[in-house]
Amino acid sequence: MDVDSAHPSAAAIATRYATAGADDWTDVLRRADANGVATVVLETLFAGEEGPIGADRTGELDCRALDASTPEYLSAALRRRRSRAEQFELDLEAVGGHFADRGIPYAVIKTNVDHAYHPWDLNVLVSPADLPAADELLTASGWERTSLRAHPLARTEPGKRLYEHPVRHPVHLHRAVSWNGLTYLRPETVLDSRCRIDGVAYPDPVVDAAIHCAHTVFEGFSLRLVEALEIVRLLGDAAESDQVRARRLAVDNGWPAGFDLALTTATSVVDAIEHDPASVSLPRRYPRRQLVGAWLQHARRTGGWYEPPLNALLGVVK
Repeated sequence: MDVDSAHPSAAAIATRYATAGADDWTDVLRRADANGVATVVLETLFAGEEGPIGADRTGELDCRALDASTPEYLSAALRRRRSRAEQFELDLEAVGGHFADRGIPYAVIKTNVDHAYHPWDLNVLVSPADLPAADELLTASGWERTSLRAHPLARTEPGKRLYEHPVRHPVHLHRAVSWNGLTYLRPETVLDSRCRIDGVAYPDPVVDAAIHCAHTVFEGFSLRLVEALEIVRLLGDAAESDQVRARRLAVDNGWPAGFDLALTTATSVVDAIEHDPASVSLPRRYPRRQLVGAWLQHARRTGGWYEPPLNALLGVVK
């Protein structure tokens, strides 16, 4: 997968970041895990007989092995991540199949489907009118809505419901792209332009990129490498018309400043890793003034006066 025609592959960029200035393989894995790219980094390092781990060519990356068992340990770490990713994909197919069989329009959001990493839950968006049917479907399929004691925020947050399963991934059911009760994309925006990958419905790439931009600014308050790579891949220079469309979505929903902040930061992060990876620190915290400005802009549009103080409080907690 290429970020765009002018950039190296996303796997190459992720590996360059994770290994730059790392003291040992533990540090490489820590940096990769913190940014959602551990699997692609390990796969790159193990690629072929000449891979730097497989051949113990640690000097090529200026990174010493911890001991003789390090390659075996990292190989096991890769197998564990691949196994988790496989389980997640099975759950994607199962949930998607349930919704399709029932005839409920849906889209799986916030999944970073082009990167093999392990999210902790499945985020499924349906229209508000279909929420009761979706609730009934999940309950009949073995998921149970969480209690207030187990997950107070998930239980009380407007627009979301969290379901857990004895053996499958939890499901977050959304009726809009929203956080903390505030909407950043309406459900019809997502559901009216979906694509299918291996039978599972996702937002189309432009809408998906807009969701990633909004998530980093209004929920995560920072940018991880996996998100930067996805935003640049979908909205880079080679896709100017898509960039215009994605920004229009942000304008229509009251957060163009947040969109600009996410896209500019993602582009600068990827560019910096290409030229001087050791200088890049991730996840990248957004500048406080620009972050608050984006929150205020959206709050004025939606009437959600509590958005800036609530986000500021959550930012301290996170």
